[in-house]
Amino acid sequence: MPKKISRRTFVKYLGATSTLSVLNPFSSLQAFASTNAKTFTTTRILMGTFVTIIASHSSKNLLEDAVNKTFEDMLIKEKIYSHYIPSSPLSVLNSQGELTHPPKELLSLIKHSIDIERKTGTFNIAIKPILNFLQVKQTNKKNFTVQPSEFKDLLAITKSSDIQITSNKITFKKKNMSITLDGIAKGYICDYASSILTSYGVTNHVINAGGDIIAKGYKAPNIPWNIAIEDPYKQLKHQEIVPLTNSAIATSGSYENYFDLNKKHHHIIDPSSGYSPSKIHSVSVIAPTVVDADALATALSIMSPLAAKKLIENMPKCSCYIIDNLGYKHISSLWPKNYLNS
Repeated sequence: MPKKISRRTFVKYLGATSTLSVLNPFSSLQAFASTNAKTFTTTRILMGTFVTIIASHSSKNLLEDAVNKTFEDMLIKEKIYSHYIPSSPLSVLNSQGELTHPPKELLSLIKHSIDIERKTGTFNIAIKPILNFLQVKQTNKKNFTVQPSEFKDLLAITKSSDIQITSNKITFKKKNMSITLDGIAKGYICDYASSILTSYGVTNHVINAGGDIIAKGYKAPNIPWNIAIEDPYKQLKHQEIVPLTNSAIATSGSYENYFDLNKKHHHIIDPSSGYSPSKIHSVSVIAPTVVDADALATALSIMSPLAAKKLIENMPKCSCYIIDNLGYKHISSLWPKNYLNS
C-alpha cells in the first residue's frame, strides 16, 4: 500500500474512478432524536482508497464496536484479494500459475466474476497481462504507441476459460497468465462489511469505498441516503443526485486515469482487442449488491451505450445512467428520480 495516496494512485489501484459521494450525511439527523439513535462516522484507508462508514444505532458503544470490527474484517479480506500484497493468495496464484487450497472467498469471487463475464461478454478478470504491458509502456508517455501486433500474444493469455477451478485448486492453463479482481473485489468487501454491521443490528448505514457505495436503511426515518454522481466533464457540481436505500451503486469512467498523453489508453480494456473502449465516457450502475454494481459498471463501459442499456433493462433490480463520448445520456427505466431535476 503506498504511503502517500493521491487520487491518481487510487485509480491505479482500484481500476475505477471514484466519482460518487454521499451528500449531507448529517442532514435530517434531528429526525432520529425521538428514537435515541446515535450516529458514528469514521474514515480509514483500505484497499488503496478512503473508506467511510456512516452508521446509526441507539447504543453508542455497540455502534463503535460494530464499526471497528467491520474495518478489521475488511482488512482481512483485502489481504486475500490484493495483487499489491506479495503474500496474498491472489499474488501467489499470479506468480506461480496455481494455488492449492485457496480460500473459499477467492474461489467464490473468481467463479462469480466468470459468471458476470458469461452474462455480459465484456467483464474479464484475466485481462491483467495487458494492464501490466500498458503500465510498462506508461513509463514513456510522450512516445507512447501501441500496435495491434503487440497485443496478439497477450490476447492469447487473457481468456478466463483458461482458468481451471476445482474444490481445492485454481490453475492457469497457459503460461504467464494472471488475473486482477480490482473491478469486483472492492464491491465484494463492501457487501461483506455491510453484512457485519447488520449482524450487530446496525441496519441504518452507508459504506463508501472510494466511490463504491452500499446504502442500508435510511439516514433519517423514511429519508434515503443521497448519492451524488460527479460530472465527468467538470461543468456541473454534480451530474445527478439520486436517493438510495437497501441497494448499491458504482461508477466506472475513462476520464481520469490514462496511460498515454493522447488519452486513448486507460484502465478499462476491451478483452476482444486489448484497446480501451471510447464510446462511453461514464457509466453508473445501481444493483442490489456492490459486487454486481462494481463489475457491471466496468462491463458496460466496454459496450455501446445502446447495448449497455439493453443489457441492464434485462437484469432484475438493476439500472444504469450512461454518458456517452458525445455527452448524450442513456438512462434505463428503473433509474431513480434525479433530485437535481425534481
